[in-house]
Amino acid sequence: MKKKLWGVLVAMLAFLFIAGCGVQKKASAKTAKPEERIQTINYQSLTKDEKKDIEFKFKATNDSYGYAIDMIVKNDTDKNVKFNLSSFMMMDSKDPDFQINSSLKKKITLKSEDEIKVDKLFENLSKSDLERSGSYYYLNKNYRLAYLKDTTGLTEQTVDSNQATTQTASSSASVSVAPSTMQKSDSSSGYAPVKTSTAQQSSSASGQNIITNSEQAVELYKHSMAMAGRNDIAAKPVSGGFNVYSNTDSSISGFIAYDGNISVDGDVTPYSQAAKQTYNDQPGDEQFDPTRY
Repeated sequence: MKKKLWGVLVAMLAFLFIAGCGVQKKASAKTAKPEERIQTINYQSLTKDEKKDIEFKFKATNDSYGYAIDMIVKNDTDKNVKFNLSSFMMMDSKDPDFQINSSLKKKITLKSEDEIKVDKLFENLSKSDLERSGSYYYLNKNYRLAYLKDTTGLTEQTVDSNQATTQTASSSASVSVAPSTMQKSDSSSGYAPVKTSTAQQSSSASGQNIITNSEQAVELYKHSMAMAGRNDIAAKPVSGGFNVYSNTDSSISGFIAYDGNISVDGDVTPYSQAAKQTYNDQPGDEQFDPTRY
């Protein structure tokens, strides 16, 4: 009888020991450090809203070899974000032959709520490279980060007389993330460049209505940008002309005034230049004719 009682007691003690270990393991899992649960993800895999919480600033420094670009990235998301520094580039939509790739090849991980400075992301640049109408990108044109003209640290930038006031006011401002450099148009879709006033004023002054419908606006934009093969470009009527945008690529946008002047990223291309014959070996290279649309 005593042996049976002893056996039952031993079995109960063993059960309690095993159960206690289980509770301890569960408690350990619940008290795991928060940083161990933070997700690490590639920048291009972030959602659209999460990308707005990644801030990029680009600053030019001058040395005997020309300009170099330092980059500061701040991560306000709740994720650790990975970048391949070799995938940063500078491109200009008006010049398909212009592309400058990063000088660095390593990969970095930016922790949540952290900031990092990358020295000399681009090197051996000329001042004219930074005064283009292009932008900084990551991977491809789907991930625009900031405009080249917004690069801080430059001195004595060439300023167009029509944009002197705007340029002077913004010259000391830091570069913001690409989505914040665009403004929603009056319509529910599409984007309008921040600086469209020059083209709108020109249209009002000339009184010429060359572009009178959305199709003409789309075709003129495609002609001037050598995008004849694109079928994702659309336009919406707004005050003074048309907002042109892409249904698939947020980096494509512009404003076309009734007189045919095109404003992209604050730069105005007169109709006489935008409509002239091009030599890109694409359909529609001949002189643009709005009466065809």
